[in-house]
Amino acid sequence: MPGSGGTVLLVSAEHEDWVQLCRVFEHSEWGLKRVHTCADAVQFLDGNTVAAVISARELPDGSWKDLLGHAPPIVYSHAADESLWAEVLNLGGADVLAKPFAAKEVLWAVAMAAGDRCQAGAVVASEGCTVS
Repeated sequence: MPGSGGTVLLVSAEHEDWVQLCRVFEHSEWGLKRVHTCADAVQFLDGNTVAAVISARELPDGSWKDLLGHAPPIVYSHAADESLWAEVLNLGGADVLAKPFAAKEVLWAVAMAAGDRCQAGAVVASEGCTVS
């Protein structure tokens, strides 16, 4: 049942990222909510509980680092290199995703960030998690 696992907040000004992640989450247990800026994300997080936050590396009014005091974000970028991984994990982020998104990786990262190790294991074990 979509949304039964909680809300995943996407922080991104890019419409295409929203479209791609909607496809990933359409048959998952999580509901997806989108905001465009750090300020909108902070406002949303101050009044809501989320399972996970997925954030673009750069945002119109800041970066994923501005979210650290509110939730450990899963950061995504075309350039998901070792330096980004090290920075995100050392500063307290949850994970890093490379674009283009791989559905199985997104769902696994969200399950881990949400603390649902059983769901993460199910994602790894399944073969039906890819979205075309």
